[in-house]
Amino acid sequence: MKRICILLNGRIKHDSRVIKIINTLSANSYVDLFYINGNINEDKKMFNHNVQLYSFYHPINFLQLVFRHSLFFYEFNFFYKKIKETRKVYDVVYCNDLPTLNVGYKYKKKYGARLIYDSHEIYIETVNQFYTKKKNLFKNTLFEISIRFMKISGRIFEKKVVKYVDALITVNSSIANYFEEKYKIKNVEFIMNIPILKKETMWNRNLKKELNYLESDFIVIYQGILNNGRGLLPLVNAFKFLPNKFKLLVLGEGILYDDILETVSVLGLESQVKLMGRVPITVLHNYTKIASLGVNLLEAYNLSTYLALPNKLFEYIHAEIPVLCSKTKESIEIVNKYEIGFLTGLSPKEISQAIEECSTLDLSKYKKNCNIAKSRLNWQAQEDMLRRIVLE
Repeated sequence: MKRICILLNGRIKHDSRVIKIINTLSANSYVDLFYINGNINEDKKMFNHNVQLYSFYHPINFLQLVFRHSLFFYEFNFFYKKIKETRKVYDVVYCNDLPTLNVGYKYKKKYGARLIYDSHEIYIETVNQFYTKKKNLFKNTLFEISIRFMKISGRIFEKKVVKYVDALITVNSSIANYFEEKYKIKNVEFIMNIPILKKETMWNRNLKKELNYLESDFIVIYQGILNNGRGLLPLVNAFKFLPNKFKLLVLGEGILYDDILETVSVLGLESQVKLMGRVPITVLHNYTKIASLGVNLLEAYNLSTYLALPNKLFEYIHAEIPVLCSKTKESIEIVNKYEIGFLTGLSPKEISQAIEECSTLDLSKYKKNCNIAKSRLNWQAQEDMLRRIVLE
């Protein structure tokens, strides 16, 4: 069996895409995962005996902050040394996103392994999502300089290394087209980040009551990272136009968490908006199932956000709840093709009107269409492609 080295610049327990990739590939290959700040005893429960985990504590000290906000693609170079220390020889190095690509590139040059680059987004376009505007002009100026430098240096690095990649994978056709046109390359593949199709299992039907919701409440859910470009503040502001029976359940963490809390407090929306923080993947389905409507509101904050097709959209579909999406290319295609929800503008007033209108409709048709859509839009439908790309 082939031996695969997978690199991840984060924790594994909340990364559903990488978890699915590892489980697919480890069915007939040995897979070693190099990642940061994990709990190996807990994390290994997600995988079979063909998977070996190597987790490293990665403190955020001054040097790391300098790398992270400048030459970010060198931040995880220590992985290379850790790989060599295993004394294993890998057939494939699988790099998740741009910050890990240099390690894979170095390993390929030294040992001749196949290099797979899985770009979950247009990474260099996303760097502005992780900054919030400050009242301090000096800090804002530093942030702007940092963002510009990261974009320029990141694009130069990616352009240099991508020609050595044996296969480039991304998450949808729009981003695949971007890479092909940007770097004059062909055959960029896309594997969507969509859930595993499962038989309907027991879920916590009492959760709605446990969260102090009434049966008559119309629950709108957002799940995912709380950062810029996801329509979060317009969404929260929309609830000032809605009666108290409309509730917003927010699942996730990120730099906008405090801004959302402040907005809720200023607008007096404590009875309508509930922030739950990050919820474990194992129970996320329970929360999604109690919702009446799932929201996926992407702003044209940067090119990556505009072209995105987030996992949350498919999680709503698999939970068989209708969706409310912004009018971005990929979302329009999914919503219209499968008739699983509605489209809206991004002003608070437009969002509130769309939510209120949804509450007056018979949503059973959309729920049935979600059931049909998930039979086609699921991880099992993509596993053969993944194996072909990685193991050929």
